[in-house]
Amino acid sequence: MPLSLNDLPRTGASANTEALYMTISNEASTPSNAKTAKLATVLDALDMKTTVLIGIVGQTGTPSALLRNPDGSIVKIGRGDKTSAGTVVGINANSVSLQKSGKVRVLRLPQS
Repeated sequence: MPLSLNDLPRTGASANTEALYMTISNEASTPSNAKTAKLATVLDALDMKTTVLIGIVGQTGTPSALLRNPDGSIVKIGRGDKTSAGTVVGINANSVSLQKSGKVRVLRLPQS
């Protein structure tokens, strides 16, 4: 069954973040040829030990972002949402700004 962005857990001031588990259908798990796999795979593109930005979605005025947490969970966040990495204070076309303990940290989309 395909998932939409609305299926992703959304963080908030009182929301508990839950891991998103997807079951891949037999159709989707058909192995691709080696050339396709090589072209589609960028080794070490993400730091798996920290929170990373993996996507920006939505409309220009109200964008959301997809974060991958160190535990492997993926969450959809918006401005004002609280995460373990901080409170979302800004989202633009290629980055998210998080504030924690008075410091702002900027997460940028991975470069391809």
